[in-house]
Amino acid sequence: MFAFYRNLHIGTKFILFVSNIIIIGIVALALIVGDFVGDNMRKNAEDIVKNASQKYAIYISGSFDEMSSVLESSSKILSDLLSVASLQNPTTASVFESSTKSSLDAGAFARYGFVYLLDAPPHFAAKNRAYTTPKGNVVMLFQDTDTDNPGGIKVVQATDAVLDFPVVQKILKTAKYGDPVSFGRPTKLQFDGKEFTALNIAAPIFDADKRLVGVFGFVIDLADIERFMLNPSDKTWDNEAKALIQKDGTVAVHSNTSLALHKLTEANKHPSVVEISQIIANAQTAVIEHYVTTDGVDSYASVSSFSTADGNSYSIFVAAPKAEVLAPLYRLEWIIAGVAVVILLLAVATVYYLVRRLLSSRLPIILKTLDQFFKYVNHESDEVHHIKIRAHDELGKIGQMINENIDKSRAHLKKDDELVAESLSVINHTKQGRATKRITLSGSNPQLNALKDSVNDLLELLATAIGKDLNELNRVFDSYTRLDFTTEVANAQGRVEVVTNTLGEEIRKMLKTSLEFANSL
Repeated sequence: MFAFYRNLHIGTKFILFVSNIIIIGIVALALIVGDFVGDNMRKNAEDIVKNASQKYAIYISGSFDEMSSVLESSSKILSDLLSVASLQNPTTASVFESSTKSSLDAGAFARYGFVYLLDAPPHFAAKNRAYTTPKGNVVMLFQDTDTDNPGGIKVVQATDAVLDFPVVQKILKTAKYGDPVSFGRPTKLQFDGKEFTALNIAAPIFDADKRLVGVFGFVIDLADIERFMLNPSDKTWDNEAKALIQKDGTVAVHSNTSLALHKLTEANKHPSVVEISQIIANAQTAVIEHYVTTDGVDSYASVSSFSTADGNSYSIFVAAPKAEVLAPLYRLEWIIAGVAVVILLLAVATVYYLVRRLLSSRLPIILKTLDQFFKYVNHESDEVHHIKIRAHDELGKIGQMINENIDKSRAHLKKDDELVAESLSVINHTKQGRATKRITLSGSNPQLNALKDSVNDLLELLATAIGKDLNELNRVFDSYTRLDFTTEVANAQGRVEVVTNTLGEEIRKMLKTSLEFANSL
């Protein structure tokens, strides 16, 4: 691996190194930003889910409290009335009727209002035949046909089913003076030939002796709460689920209407439901990050609980698919990833272009020129070319320096070549027996100049000690060897030449003397 990396071109190494740094940096930055933003958006998503349940919890809790207050104050008014007027008084029927109507009209979700009297005087039954049940009980039953606006109260034929309401039975069996309003359980009811899911609340009515004389109550049609909670214009997510659940886990209202009046744990067997049921049972408010719906969809779930006047509690449950809740986060992550990829590609492409343009495409030219230059300097080649300068950056300055040194080397080598050529000419001339020439040129190489000086000194020594014309000296020596001493070295200057001429002169004198001696003899 390292051997492969070492063998790469410097531009390739630079591109790989910088690209890896950019990739690591951008990926790390994208992950850090994505993680930080993701944490914030997940927290915001949990807050949105929590606020969704709290919004309904606040409204429905307020409506329940309002109906509890209306019912409690109305039952107290009727009890106060009976403390000053007997139930036998003919006017009490009208007071009971008007009080029930006005209270029903004031209740936000109250669909029906009723008053059941244990021992009603005959004038109650005479007031309206509809107040008498098939079994002869007196139940004043009214329906609010328009819960959104005042008015619209009509009388409904009394039914003995009112007496069977668990909340009514509870009051009949255990009511004490001063007891709060009691809330019943969600149940199926049938009034006036119509079946619906309802929630009953009731309060006791006492006489002057604090004796229980009747029950005053409301019937809440859970379809009204369902319309409010499941209003399509109020949906935050397409596949969200909403529910109103009693403390024991009984579903009163649910987006899936088939789950109404069923236990939440029976409808969904996933382990996350157990945690939600415990939160509901403890009347707590919480957000569950991992909830799986009956359809197997991973969701956020929020539970907001509120208490009723009798200490009972209900919870608003909202479940939102994570795919929808975190859709902005997923889009942001894709955007971050896309931007990171684009920036990465642009950065790598820019680095590649700059390296190729500024480094990789110019370094080979410098390397080639240096190779030619060194071959030229080493006399391996006679050809070297200048680098074409395209930019005045560091590489441009290097190229400029190489060009300058090429010119200098050419000039120096030319001077050295001329010096060597002249030296060879002088040496050749000297080899011909004439030591009359000297090397006059100078080179750029100090050692060549020193050699030149040494050769000139040697030639000067040769000319001084021996003579400048060796051929002339050899001619005289050849003549002497033939015992012809009549000749001499012309223009003798060197020591050997002078000695030779002197020797010749002396020999001639000696021969002449000998000749004279011979002639005398």
